Amino acid sequence: MVTRRNRALLALLGATLLAGACSSLPDQPDEIRTVRNRAAQYTEYGDNYYRRGQYEQARSFYEIAYDLAGSVDSLGQIANLHNSLGRTWQAQGYPDDARREYEQARRVAARAGSGHIEAESIANLGSLAVGERNYGEAEALFHEALELVDGNRNYRRQEAIIRHNLGAAYAGGGRFEEARDQLERAKRINSELNRRVELASNHYMLASVASRSGEYDEALEHAKQALELDRSMENTRGIIASLRAIATISRRADRDEEAIEYLRRALTVARASDNRRASEVILDELVEVTEAIGHTEESARYGEILDEL
Repeated sequence: MVTRRNRALLALLGATLLAGACSSLPDQPDEIRTVRNRAAQYTEYGDNYYRRGQYEQARSFYEIAYDLAGSVDSLGQIANLHNSLGRTWQAQGYPDDARREYEQARRVAARAGSGHIEAESIANLGSLAVGERNYGEAEALFHEALELVDGNRNYRRQEAIIRHNLGAAYAGGGRFEEARDQLERAKRINSELNRRVELASNHYMLASVASRSGEYDEALEHAKQALELDRSMENTRGIIASLRAIATISRRADRDEEAIEYLRRALTVARASDNRRASEVILDELVEVTEAIGHTEESARYGEILDEL
């Protein structure tokens, strides 16, 4: 499972702490609870790195948490960690690795009788289908996932995630009104639950739907709300995505100078957070837009920076 672990990170964490967590298999309730809590703590560390777009570091912490959860057979945590690991692979552009983790998460969750984690795993598989433009497959997966959580108030967070992804699938297939309906329902739930990361994602996708419908002012309003939410949480990954979204919408609205400014800001954030993949994509966009409006020297400069990465 952990063949790709960053061993250097383990040394930085400190031998004493890890020895205390893993030196032997705990057999008492208090010891088991302590190990589960440590697994949750390392999962939180991984989440923090994931939000900053530092996926290798996030994966290292998730793998440590996985070992801890596995040592006490905490099936719910194990399933959740498979999902978390899958999201890091998906974010880095490795769908096969992500699919392997999501399918394993689904199997473990089903074995544990955890319907909401199983639903989240199925929804993650649906998000891969959306990324591959298999919208019919994605919709079927999201509806399957919804059946496991719909109507259960304890699983409203999962319902919101699934409805958001279903909205993305509808949008991919050009069914914009159905997409808006699902996204607005997800947004209402996340607002009530104060789930700001997910709420930012809702605004981001609503911006995409409005932009593709030619409603650029509405799209910009949603994208800017997403940006403010991401900034309030110091969510680097979200900040970059929102700035790029505003730039894309600005270009569609023939506001190229504004688009360039937002792309510059996105590049600053990407490089400061050492997000090479995002930097490459943004530099490509800057080369294209500056060339399109006749800023040839600026375009060439961005091209040189891209070559040096």
